[in-house]
Amino acid sequence: MNSLERVLAALDGRRPDRIPTFSQLFDAKPIDDALGNYHVPVYRWTRSPYVQRFVDRAAPVISALAHPYVLGLPFFSTALLADIKLGFDLGLAMYFKLRLVDHEEVQDIAGRSYRFCDDGFGGIYAMYDHGLIGDPESWKAFRKEDPARFARGARVYFSILNWLFGGRIAIAACVGLSMHQDITEGMGFTNFVTWCRRDPGFVRDIIDYKTEILVETIRAVGQSGVKVLWFGDDLAYRSGPMLSPKMLEELFGDSFRRAAEAAHAGGVKIIFHTCGNVLDLLPMIADWGYDGVHALEPTAGVTLKEARARIGDRLCLIGNVDITHTLVDATREEVFSEVRDSIRDAAGGGYIVSQTNTHACISARNLRWMVMAAQEYSP
Repeated sequence: MNSLERVLAALDGRRPDRIPTFSQLFDAKPIDDALGNYHVPVYRWTRSPYVQRFVDRAAPVISALAHPYVLGLPFFSTALLADIKLGFDLGLAMYFKLRLVDHEEVQDIAGRSYRFCDDGFGGIYAMYDHGLIGDPESWKAFRKEDPARFARGARVYFSILNWLFGGRIAIAACVGLSMHQDITEGMGFTNFVTWCRRDPGFVRDIIDYKTEILVETIRAVGQSGVKVLWFGDDLAYRSGPMLSPKMLEELFGDSFRRAAEAAHAGGVKIIFHTCGNVLDLLPMIADWGYDGVHALEPTAGVTLKEARARIGDRLCLIGNVDITHTLVDATREEVFSEVRDSIRDAAGGGYIVSQTNTHACISARNLRWMVMAAQEYSP
């Protein structure tokens, strides 16, 4: 089997020739380390008053240049090259649009404001700061993306990446859109809950718009040649779901179903990513029509044995490899032991070995050990 065939077999619940592996790398430091590249200290450069004044004055021009084709394609091409070098079967690529405000702030199309900070190694990282959608008036004034135009851009973007890398690694397309996470972060969680009670029609207007652009863009991915879609939408804290399952279903259930249906209509398998303890939500994710679920954080109390017991073979389980120690500074023996136990505990359905998330301190060396262990312990 090649990488794509291996991944699709696991997502189908069939037995591949070996356990596939998935990389979620989109932090520059481990990508640079994997490729042996110098990690550029961009953030340190931006501390210069001269650079800050230049960025502030040139922000509109820089925003125009930060188009996904100009910024995203080179970055995720580099990420996929790192994934290939590390031996992964499935690599993440994201389509996103950002608007630079000044040397400290960038905003996205969901209405989130991010502040630039040091990634810990002198590089630059954008940290979520606050939402921009405070009330119906600010939502009306917010500059929205045209769904058809955004979807066309995504189709071309993933077509190019699939043409460049499709023969060497399976691509997990992320369209840079979610439902619950985009809305609760774009509004601020407390504000979101308040408006759900005060004016549910206002919240429904946002949900309807988000559903339209999400479904349209997922359909476009189906025309790009990419066969796997990674849908990120965090639904849980470490302690459990952010919203009750009933409220999740009432507000977002139809949108989640339509997203899965749009993927399947285009011949694309769709993975639901959510951090936190999602054990209680696994049956809902399966009912919404998703093929796999990713993250399954051990630091949130999720075990693959319990996840498999709750969901059976209805979902391919993806992840559960720790990113606080195992993939940061653990020994080779520790990495191999955790991967071996994960493969054992996930038995009874499809499983893809993966880290739960990404951050700048993840070790490229330990990621390589994770891939080697998955190959060694495949049944």
